[in-house]
Amino acid sequence: MRPKKFDADNVLRISMLLFWERGYMGTSMDDITKATHLHKQSLYHAFGDKKSLFLKTLGFYYQEVMTRVGEIFSRQGEAPEHLQKMFDFFLGRSDVESCPNGCFVINTISEFGQSDYNIKFALDQMEDEFEKILRNVVITGQKEKTLTDKMKAEEIVDLLRSVLCGALILRRKGNSVQNTRKITRQAVRSICR
Repeated sequence: MRPKKFDADNVLRISMLLFWERGYMGTSMDDITKATHLHKQSLYHAFGDKKSLFLKTLGFYYQEVMTRVGEIFSRQGEAPEHLQKMFDFFLGRSDVESCPNGCFVINTISEFGQSDYNIKFALDQMEDEFEKILRNVVITGQKEKTLTDKMKAEEIVDLLRSVLCGALILRRKGNSVQNTRKITRQAVRSICR
């Protein structure tokens, strides 16, 4: 019998949405086979076991997000505007793109903490890359005198990451984009010159 052909990115997207909404523990391979219309054997052959598939969906999510964040930061404009657009992108995804509330990465951190080495390793790499990108935007904003120089760049990055995580948790909880956006706007205003 010939293996069924399928779009791997589509399978990753469907699986990602299931893991994002239900978590790793709350998503079974049966859930994934039902949603993707594939047999377990096809999934195992293409993606490995459930944990391997989960890690691949996490990477798929992160690459999608970082592509969009890169597009936001590469546009003309000043650092405060870029930072607010980044917050707006993260907060508005569920309203615009039929994504679950919150953030797949934040949900994964909440579910696993430091209990799984491979997942922690992947999350640490993602966090390091995201911090570097944010730091570059902050340093540029400080050089252009649009962001405060009364705080070190690392302190501003820590503040922005904390606000983003908190805002995404609020979105997961069900807070509206509009109400959560007020918090992020205040955070951006607090670091402007």
